[in-house]
Amino acid sequence: MYKKNRISPFFYTFGEVYPHHIEINNMVVDDHLILKLQKLAKLDLDSVERESMKQELEKIIGMFDKISEVDTDGLEALVYMSDSQDKLRDDEVHEGLSLSTLARLAPSMEQNYVAVPKVIET
Repeated sequence: MYKKNRISPFFYTFGEVYPHHIEINNMVVDDHLILKLQKLAKLDLDSVERESMKQELEKIIGMFDKISEVDTDGLEALVYMSDSQDKLRDDEVHEGLSLSTLARLAPSMEQNYVAVPKVIET
């Protein structure tokens, strides 16, 4: 099912599950990788920032290497964080506010719509 020393994130697209495995042990963080990531992320990094990013990525990969040392044979994959389930209720149609009630409650109306102040400047 899961192979040791692999990260197995799942990507969901239109209801389908696509597992993608990323090898950690063979991953090398070098200048070529940093430049590729810089280009993909459209970053403008100087040499000091590239070196800092390189060290941070090496730390992250080191953490995954530590995690991969844990023996997970025989353990079931965790799907939910708890055993509790949502309490579902039936959908019921309720009468909404009438236009006259809404007009009475709203601070301002324009053509049967509630008028609100502009909150986002363009």
